[in-house]
Amino acid sequence: MVAIEEGTGKELAVKLELKENNRNSLKYEADIYQLLAGEEGFPKFYWYGSEGDYNVLVIELLGQNLEGLLQLCEGRFTLATTFVLAKQMVIVCLIISWPELKRFILKVCCTEI
Repeated sequence: MVAIEEGTGKELAVKLELKENNRNSLKYEADIYQLLAGEEGFPKFYWYGSEGDYNVLVIELLGQNLEGLLQLCEGRFTLATTFVLAKQMVIVCLIISWPELKRFILKVCCTEI
C-alpha cells in the first residue's frame, strides 16, 4: 500500500499484517530496517506499531520490488544487477550478527514442517 506523508507529499510504503497472525514478521522486518539505517539501496525506516487489528510498517518507497524488476528484464537480471544484489545481501549479513540473522530467517522465511 502507498501512503503520502503530510507536509512533504512524499510517497511511503505501508505494509500491513493482521495481529492475529502471531508471526509478527513485520516487527522483525522493522528491526532489520533499523539496523540497515543509512545503508545505500535500503529503504529508510519511518514507523512500526499497531493500529486496530493490524501491525503496521512504514518505510521509504524506493520503487518496484525485485519481482517487478525481474519481469521488466524478461526473467533475467544482468551480471551487473546480480552483483549489486549480492553486495546488498553481503551488507545485510555483515550488519546483522549471524545469530540475529538466523533467528530472522527461521521466524520469517521458514514455515513449520
